[in-house]
Amino acid sequence: MRDMVLVGADLWRIFEVIDAPLTPTLPGPPKPLGSFPLDHDDVDRHFEWMLECAPFAPSANVSGFRALTLPFGEGGEGLPLPVQILGPLDREHLLLALAARLEAEDRWGHSLARLSPFRERMRQGTLKLEGGPHRAFQAEVHPVFRRLQPAMPRSRPTCRRPHRS
Repeated sequence: MRDMVLVGADLWRIFEVIDAPLTPTLPGPPKPLGSFPLDHDDVDRHFEWMLECAPFAPSANVSGFRALTLPFGEGGEGLPLPVQILGPLDREHLLLALAARLEAEDRWGHSLARLSPFRERMRQGTLKLEGGPHRAFQAEVHPVFRRLQPAMPRSRPTCRRPHRS
């Protein structure tokens, strides 16, 4: 974990050159549903498995980056391939604008909300996840996020840094 924090600290320098790096979220195609073990309380085992499955995500988590993951493109099994957009503090608007632009490209061609078996529960605002140590965990969907999509910018976001003299 200490190494991840040091790596995250070094990664802050990337924002001197790039406004919002785009990385893969996973090192390969998505794993099948149910392959993530939830039948244990071993934090170390859980963390190691997360590093194996999504090695690019922890750098954002431990460094304080803002990060957003969304489907972009399609894998061999027809599953969406996730990409991750990173940004510094106070640049959430840039991440949301870039995500809107990527979604407008419609590379995957499907709406996740339309395909999700949880769509109705998400619309109601509460989704209960069951199984393993996360039993009875409740995820609340804040009303602001329900209104966010229509408010997304429709124009192409500008990602260039201002010229410095």
